[in-house]
Amino acid sequence: MLNTATAAGRLLVFLLVAVICGVLAAGLLVPAAAVAGTAANASINAFNQIPGQLTIGTPAQATKVLASDGSVIASFFAEDRTQVPLDEMSTFIKDGIVSIEDARFYEHGGVDPAGILRALAATAAGGRQGASTITQQYVNNVLIESQVASGNTDQVKLGSAKTVADKIREIKL
Repeated sequence: MLNTATAAGRLLVFLLVAVICGVLAAGLLVPAAAVAGTAANASINAFNQIPGQLTIGTPAQATKVLASDGSVIASFFAEDRTQVPLDEMSTFIKDGIVSIEDARFYEHGGVDPAGILRALAATAAGGRQGASTITQQYVNNVLIESQVASGNTDQVKLGSAKTVADKIREIKL
């Protein structure tokens, strides 16, 4: 037979043990929370150290050697390119590039979270898939062109040579 004093005593012991277990469990999680907070703070500080402005230089053009009458004798170039203003490009070319390279170009504002998650899932599954938007590809090309123009071709990173830090820099810029 169970009397009221015994039941109340057992309930009190149960509550005391539950509180002690809760305090111990919370104590085990404090170091993990501290590490997570420190890592988050370090990540934010590292992100804030990345330059926020992209310096865009003029792409290399062909050098032309002219005769005295103004006619072109020769052209020298590493890459034969001619700048074409956006308003002079066919809308078919612009629409084609957007549809092939970045179908959600007009929806994401330069960084595509869905594309990043898709690429992370593919990488976790052992594959490899790109997640760069047209905007990120442009930033990457400007950074590469800047390194090449400065004579720092050894610092150019392509494809799998890129680190997470390189991708985060592209995203910020």
